[in-house]
Parts: sequence; structure tokens; C-alpha cells
Amino acid sequence: MTLPMICVNRSSIFEDEFSRFLDHYDITFAHTAEAAFEAIQTIGAHVVLISLKNPIQTTSMESFITELKEKNPTIQIIACAQGILMSESQVPLIVSYMKAGLGAILEWPPNPIELNAVIQIAHDNGEIYKKIAGPTDSNAPSPHLLALNQLIHYRRPRALMVVPTEIEAIFQSHEPHVVVETLKENHSDARKFHQSIVLLSIEDNDIYRDVMLDYFRSRFSGITANTVEKGLEIIRQKHVDIVFLDIGLPGITGVDAIPMIKAINPSIEIIILSGYLDYSLIVKSIQAGALDFILKPPEFDYLDGLLLNILQPRILKGVK
Repeated sequence: MTLPMICVNRSSIFEDEFSRFLDHYDITFAHTAEAAFEAIQTIGAHVVLISLKNPIQTTSMESFITELKEKNPTIQIIACAQGILMSESQVPLIVSYMKAGLGAILEWPPNPIELNAVIQIAHDNGEIYKKIAGPTDSNAPSPHLLALNQLIHYRRPRALMVVPTEIEAIFQSHEPHVVVETLKENHSDARKFHQSIVLLSIEDNDIYRDVMLDYFRSRFSGITANTVEKGLEIIRQKHVDIVFLDIGLPGITGVDAIPMIKAINPSIEIIILSGYLDYSLIVKSIQAGALDFILKPPEFDYLDGLLLNILQPRILKGVK
């Protein structure tokens, strides 16, 4: 079941950006405060996502947040902003938003797992807000969301995600910030999760194969093969989560290899890498079962986001 959510921003320009990160939510977009208030009444969403990058102009953000909480004290409000978390001059503004009822603030563009984990928790927290936090000032942000947000941003520069066991520990505690202080220096669960993810690169170019292996090992577990046949043998013998597949391999081509890989393990996600842009190959690859088609050399920031989107269901499966 998709979760209802309201996204508030001034124009439709950023709707594609929001939708790219939130494609499995039932999103209602609102471009004015009035539209947001009406949507809350009609769709019953527990989560409101606000763009501070492109805020509404019909009212001040602080007043808007305050009125949202007045209309529904259990509503959970999450903001996304570009650069705001890195700027000391913005701290008083963030504090004023938090006092008004903002539950969490994330850097834009968000890490998809972080964003979706926070939204999932915010939704659940909106439904059971009184049970978790007990009687509180209606304008007070959830201490659990604040604590989770703190851990997410502590982990971000270290390229470590927050995993389900840690999220559960925060939300099951009456003192979530104490839990976070303990988790800050404890990366064992996150590292175990990273190491459990196995990525395979099937690539005949030695340079690209080494580049991909270095990228894999900096984040997850990595294996390489220089032919489709060797790659298929690895998939038969080992657990593999994601395959990066060169399109122009000798012998069996990347496009031909896609159904072979899926026949062994349908759950493996396949990302095609190509040194040239050929729209007919893109169509054939996607139709055969590939998830994405990427030009070489790959942009690792894009790969990070793509991998996190693929792994996102594994994270959220552990968030109840």
C-alpha cells in the first residue's frame, strides 16, 4: 500500500525531483499554504514534505509550519534544503522552524534511503504519535525524528547509512537522543549491512574493471569478471545483489546476457554500462530486464543514488 504524502513547494519545477526520490508514495503536490491545508483535510496524510529550496510565498515558513501543527498536532513535517545544514548563519532559522513544529530537515538532494526512512518513520510516527511520545505540546517536534535526523547527518560524511536495527532502537527508546549518542561512534550494524551487499562488474576493459572494483570496495563487497560466461558462473555459485554489465563484451553481448542472468536469479538488478549512446540498445536493454543504462565513465555520485534506490526496500523492510 502506498503512503499518502503532501509535498509543498512554490511551483511545479521541482515536482520531477521530488517524484524521482518518492516514486512509491501517493504524492499530492501543493503550491500554496491554502492548497496544503485543503489536501491535509481531504487525503488524511500524516507526512508533509516542504521544499526550503523553493518555498511557498503566500505565508512565512514559520507561520505555515505553526498553522499545520495547529490544524493537526500529529502531522509530521520534514523539510529539504540545499546547503542549509552546512551554513552556521542558518542555525537561528532552523531553530525557529523546529520550535514551530518542524520534525526533521534533510540536505537536498537527499540520500534516497535517508529520505525514505525518515518519511516512513514520520508516517508511522504520525499514526502512533501519542503512544510513542505521550502527551506533548502540539508544537513540539517528535524527539524520535529529531534524534534520527541527528544520526543521519552525523553518518552522511562517513558514507554510512542508518539501518533498520538502529532506527528501531531510536524509536523504541524513551530517550532517543541518548541512543543516538551511543550509535554515533558505533558503525558495526551499518558496516555489516554494507558488507552483505555484493556487486558484480562484468567488464572486459581492465581499466574500467579496476575502477568499478575500487568503487565497490569503498562501499560494499565487490567481484569482477571479464566475460559473460565467467560472470554467470559467479552468479550460480555466489549471492549477488547487483550486476554492472558492459554492453560490448566479446562473445555473448551485454543485452544477450540480461535474460541469462535473470534466469539464474530474477531478483538481481542489472545496470548496463556503455561507452557510447545508442538509443536502440537502451530500449533493448530495458525491455530485456535491465534497470538502467549508464554511459562510461560513470558518475559515482549518480551511482551512489542509484544503488541507494535499489537497496532502499531492504532498509525499509526493517522499519515498522
